[in-house]
Amino acid sequence: MARKVVAAGVSAPTPPHKIVIADSSPIIGLSLIGGLDWLKPLFGTVHITRTVRDELLTDYQTNPRAGMALITAAIKAGGLKVIAKNYATPTFPHLDEGEASVLAAALNQKLPCLVIIDEMLGRRAAALHDIRCIGLVGIIIIAKKRRLISKIAPALQQLQTHNFRLSDALIAHALFAADER
Repeated sequence: MARKVVAAGVSAPTPPHKIVIADSSPIIGLSLIGGLDWLKPLFGTVHITRTVRDELLTDYQTNPRAGMALITAAIKAGGLKVIAKNYATPTFPHLDEGEASVLAAALNQKLPCLVIIDEMLGRRAAALHDIRCIGLVGIIIIAKKRRLISKIAPALQQLQTHNFRLSDALIAHALFAADER
């Protein structure tokens, strides 16, 4: 299944966010490029909702591919922490279940949140609710700025190999932001 990655979101996430909650697409992307280990040094604990966990594990069982075993291991090891509670409100009927659960969880936290979402509709909904947001490409750029990787171009190429659709404009913007162009 092709996943569309949008908006680089290149500013380094710094407080006031206290809780980081991720959607499935960025987690899958990170697993495919060996980037799950970047989450801890970049964000500390990264949470996923039960809906996102189920999406990740269901996808793994019905469509096994590179990276899914790493996600399963990260969940079991606690590198990705599953939020125990399902939040029924607010609802986001225009979003897929994973994105909706991430935003509902973020809005129900007592502390400010950063969400990791790639899809444009989810990012727009986050912005409408004043929730800070970053995407997969933004994480890759920050990983370079924090010296976890030396170049972003190989990671972007790997994502394209795995059917992540990255527009030419996004790639050009990311390479510029990472001082690779």
